[in-house]
Amino acid sequence: MSMREQISLMPAQFHWEPTYERENKLSKDSLQNVFLCGMGGSHLGADLLLREAPALPLTVRHEYSLPIIPEEQLAHTLVIVSSYSGETEEALDVLHTALQENIPCAAITSGGTLLAQARDAGIPTIIFPKDGVEPRMTLGYALRALTKLLNEEELFANIKKSGEELSTDTREKEGASLADIFAHKIPVFYTSTRNVAVGYILKITLNETAKIPAFANTIPEACHNELSGYDAVASSKEIIHTLLPVFVTDEKDHPRIRARMRLMREIFTKREISSCEMAIAPQLSSLAGAIEVIQTGTSVAVELAKRDGVPDAHTPIIDDFKQRLAKIPW
Repeated sequence: MSMREQISLMPAQFHWEPTYERENKLSKDSLQNVFLCGMGGSHLGADLLLREAPALPLTVRHEYSLPIIPEEQLAHTLVIVSSYSGETEEALDVLHTALQENIPCAAITSGGTLLAQARDAGIPTIIFPKDGVEPRMTLGYALRALTKLLNEEELFANIKKSGEELSTDTREKEGASLADIFAHKIPVFYTSTRNVAVGYILKITLNETAKIPAFANTIPEACHNELSGYDAVASSKEIIHTLLPVFVTDEKDHPRIRARMRLMREIFTKREISSCEMAIAPQLSSLAGAIEVIQTGTSVAVELAKRDGVPDAHTPIIDDFKQRLAKIPW
């Protein structure tokens, strides 16, 4: 399935009604300290969820194994192992560790080894629809599954409402227009800390879909270090002009964050460094606004992939890397 088709199907994900296997085994006591362990697209929904509800007792972890959890917290800890494919090496390692240490755990997956092992262990599991989408394009599924698992009924309902606000046609046109600005550039996405998940998702979308380098950072932090990297001397000017600072603006951000973004763009203009803006629409709900910017960024990436003649969905270099890694013994 092409990425363009996947963009058009995304709003329907926000209406999906997830169901459990072995729901009754999930203790409410374990929801006091939750780790979501996943890699790549399998943790992006959790990142966005924390943007909407930062007070949730949720830590997103993309790493092997688990951190040291104090003995007194174990009974109140839940490890959610998330892997869309069900074959992610790091996620399976976390499941093995959690089961060995008798830490309550659950799984979110579409199948594969993770589903088989979750069933063998008898742990609560939510199964994604297997409809041919890439893991990075399962944001609606992930948000619905995670809020269901965490028993967050209000958030679960609000996610569905946000899906009703999404429009794909406008995003596609805007993305095609922005592609002219992004062409032959290396985008660097700048967001507030609140919108760090949005910037990161845009970055990986350009990496995986357009097959180009892309980076992300937050403001104000970037103003204290990274900004100096644009202060070109003769030997670095050519490199700097391959960069495209992209500012993800949001009226809900702190006014000094917005002022810093404006000032950075003024400085870049003075130095003849191109930059652009992607605005989170203020008339939309917080989540819908973020998703629409992500849809626009995905449309940019799809258009760039088309122009460069590269596959917009599959990631052959990552597949090759995983095959090589599998041959290295643990």
